[in-house]
Amino acid sequence: MWAGVPQGSVFSPLLFLIFMNIIHHHIHPDIKIASYADDIAVWHSHNDITKSENALNTTLKGIAAWAENLKLTINADKTNYCIFSTDRRHRSSFNANIKIHNSQIKKVDLPTYLGVTLDPELYFSKHIEQTANKALGKLNILRKLSGTSWGSRPQTLKSTFCTVIRPVLEYATPIWTPASISVNRKLDSVQHRAAKIIIGAVSSTNNGKAEQECGLPPLESRRNLATIKFTNKLRSYGLDHISRRGLINGSILQGSKNLRLSNLIVKSEKNSIWNIPPWSSFRSPSFQKTHQRTPASNWNCCSHVPKKKTL
Repeated sequence: MWAGVPQGSVFSPLLFLIFMNIIHHHIHPDIKIASYADDIAVWHSHNDITKSENALNTTLKGIAAWAENLKLTINADKTNYCIFSTDRRHRSSFNANIKIHNSQIKKVDLPTYLGVTLDPELYFSKHIEQTANKALGKLNILRKLSGTSWGSRPQTLKSTFCTVIRPVLEYATPIWTPASISVNRKLDSVQHRAAKIIIGAVSSTNNGKAEQECGLPPLESRRNLATIKFTNKLRSYGLDHISRRGLINGSILQGSKNLRLSNLIVKSEKNSIWNIPPWSSFRSPSFQKTHQRTPASNWNCCSHVPKKKTL
């Protein structure tokens, strides 16, 4: 081989890391960089767009020299830039002359990086809309497997939803969790439909009751838990870790301060995470007056469905 790393070799990841280990020497001091495998993103924040343009062009020249020295080729057609700003009035007129290998880089309003669609104000509304549409398409799998007098059992339908559809709804959750509640409801509606398909309920069935009946915790609770785990993992890193340097002052760690574990009771029993789930109707005062609360020991930790119901 004259360039690159051998495909399929066990040494290829190590060789590629050696290649990437020296790229930071070619980065402008004010530029920040993030990379995952061969996907590289660089950004610069400033009130003056000209300053950002000069810093990015200097960095791209350094990256081009780094790639040429290692006999690598940067695909300029797949390279683009986006301007993030809350100034809606003048944002459309913001343009920058950014080049790589003397080729003009095209501007995009909704770039996609590692499967996450970004928007100029980081509302993530477009990403959530695309995710909901993708999950709705996969929801047809449950419809094909279910029926009123035939089809798979509810447990099989639930397992199909949890392994095929729900991962789509929760991809990169800690990144877009700060999105508005109204936008996140588009994802919640997908699970509401899935819950009704699993238990064979009509569309007018209460969403919360349908989720409780088939043992699906609300996506909001799962999003909060995933964000807490993610931020705690970042805080466990050293101050010199690249993930902590990039996100310690970001919205992810700051926003996580509002997330509390008051409703998540961690138990010492094996494979048990919730005592009485906060999404369960067993917590409602009206239910407790007329029904006996199910003991905590009767809750199944895997499906979050009580083994014995007292309805």
